[in-house]
Order: sequence, then structure tokens, then C-alpha cells
Amino acid sequence: MRYIIIKILNILSKKILAKYEPVVIGVAGSAGKSSVKKTICELLKDRYKIAFNKNHYKTDIGIPLAIIGAESGGRSIVKWLEVIFLAVKMIIKKTEYPEILILEMGVDSPGDMKKMLEVVKPNIGILTNIGKFPSRLKYFKNAKHSTREKSLFLKSLKKKDLAILNCDDECIRDLLKNTRSKIITYGFNNNSIVKAGEIFSGDKKMSFKISYQGTFVPFRLPRASDKNQVYAVLAASAIGIHFGYNLVEISEKLSSHRP
Repeated sequence: MRYIIIKILNILSKKILAKYEPVVIGVAGSAGKSSVKKTICELLKDRYKIAFNKNHYKTDIGIPLAIIGAESGGRSIVKWLEVIFLAVKMIIKKTEYPEILILEMGVDSPGDMKKMLEVVKPNIGILTNIGKFPSRLKYFKNAKHSTREKSLFLKSLKKKDLAILNCDDECIRDLLKNTRSKIITYGFNNNSIVKAGEIFSGDKKMSFKISYQGTFVPFRLPRASDKNQVYAVLAASAIGIHFGYNLVEISEKLSSHRP
């Protein structure tokens, strides 16, 4: 039953994407995906109509549900028929659809990324990290196999697409030479295109500077105390730069963002 439902939803999702042609931002990696997704939403929501998948909707069945904009039918056949009817209606009749889809693409076991890429190929791919997290390698032989699975994400990007990559992650740096799309790197590494530095943390807030092409702009995050939250801002800043924001605008937009 689940297999049939996924098959139908995948077909309908691809037709929806072909009809409405949203910009698809895919977020993959071993950790930090949700923070990046939410920070990007905070930055872009005033200019664009945005949709994104919920934290538990990031697998083979969650991705088409996010594209359709529907909740899971659970164990109810009637509810799944309602989801299918909604998707068919969107294909037949023109409706308002998000300009940007932000999809968190989670990989728990071999083959997961391939299944998701059969439904949607992002225009912009963000890879947060491919660190050797033991808890994330449960269904993989080793870290190398996990890296290979996530590398499919970058291989799916075309030359005109954009890859936004964490330059501090050694595994990701090894993948750079095989990435054919345009690239913006981010991190604390001096070779990063979008770079963070001068971090100060205290009293449940953080301040730091982000540099891009010789410009340095201060950032402040209320209720933040973790370096990973800076990574989320860096990835979002790279997205913002791609969409025409300058660093001052990005800093102002995210000044009230609560990680």
C-alpha cells in the first residue's frame, strides 16, 4: 500500500513541479539542515512566497507531500485519496503556488537520496556537512559510504545550478573538484567565499562578522549560543547574496531571528 501511494505521489509531484516551475532549494547533510532551512525562510519570506517541508517530512514520502503542500494521510485511505485529489486539482487547475520550495533532504540509509532525486532535482543545493557522526551511520557500512550517498546530491546539479557548501568540512572540500555547478563556499575557513569571524558569545546571544568580496558586516543573533547557528546564518547569507541581497540587508533581516 505504501509503495503504491509513494508511486502515485511521485508522479503527481513531478507534474506539479513541471507546471509551476518553482526555484527548489535542497538542503542535505548529516546535521544542521533544519536550522539552515528555517534561517533561509526567515531571510526570504518578505520578498517571496515560500513553502518548506516539516522536520519529519524529509524522506521519500515527505518530499512529495511538501511539493503538494499536504499532510500525511497516515493509515487512512480516505485521507490519502484527499491528498491525491488535491494534487490532481493543482495539475488541472491553475492555483497560487510558492515561488521557492525549500526541501530538507534527509538520508538515513543507502538509496534514500536516489529516491528523492527521482522526484525533484534542486536548482540550489546546500550541503551542511558530511561529518563522521556515529548515530548517522547506523545503516551505512562506514563514513565513506555515507559520503558517497550524499555526493549524489551534488552530482544532480547542472552547470547553471548553484551549490552552497560548508568549506570547513573536509569531506565536502574533497567533493569540490567533482562539482560541475556554480559554487559558493561558506565557513570560518579563510578560503570560504562567505566567511565568519570575530565571534563573541555571551548572555544567550552571539555577535560575529561576515565577509564577502572585501565587505565586512556585523551580525547579531538573540538567544543563540552555538557555533552551528552561525553556520546556518552563513548558508542563508550565501542564498541571500544569490538572490540579490547585500550583507547589510541580510544582517538586518536576521537581526530578530531566534534560532
